[in-house]
Amino acid sequence: MSISLKSAVIIFLVISLDCLLYSQENGFVDEHHKIHHHRIHVQYGLVFIPDGYNNHPDDKGVFIASYAVGYSYRINHKWSIAIEANVEGGNYLIKGDIHRENVFIIAAVAGYELMPRWGLFIGGGIEIEKHENYAVMRFGTEYVFPIGKEWAIAPLLTFDHKVDYTSWEFAVMLSKSF
Repeated sequence: MSISLKSAVIIFLVISLDCLLYSQENGFVDEHHKIHHHRIHVQYGLVFIPDGYNNHPDDKGVFIASYAVGYSYRINHKWSIAIEANVEGGNYLIKGDIHRENVFIIAAVAGYELMPRWGLFIGGGIEIEKHENYAVMRFGTEYVFPIGKEWAIAPLLTFDHKVDYTSWEFAVMLSKSF
């Protein structure tokens, strides 16, 4: 079964909008409005590289598995900062002459909570790979679902812009606040 990027983005946005209509609390904030300043997380996702291909340059994009760990610090009820390390476990080509293999990305981002549990983030970092390294500009959104005391799960949609190509990631994050 194949799903287009456009369909995946629409599904993600519909789910996020539906969740926003029923949201009441934030994963960083407990029932007494106490801020949990620290959060660690792990995540798994799929990265879509529109200009990437595996076998033939006429292929329309490539999907790569992605794994990440991160730490964030909640400054107040609206703002947070975070650092994250991602690994894209796969090989692909871009524009015929750019080879990417097991990419490692480290990024720092600032987050802003638009509504309870729904936030945006922006930041930058570096993509490290044995053939060539790239600066990365990162934009994204997440929606946090509390699943227990100080635990949460969140779907994420992230856009990374590099000089020669871009990528989209849809991921699921498991986090612990303290």
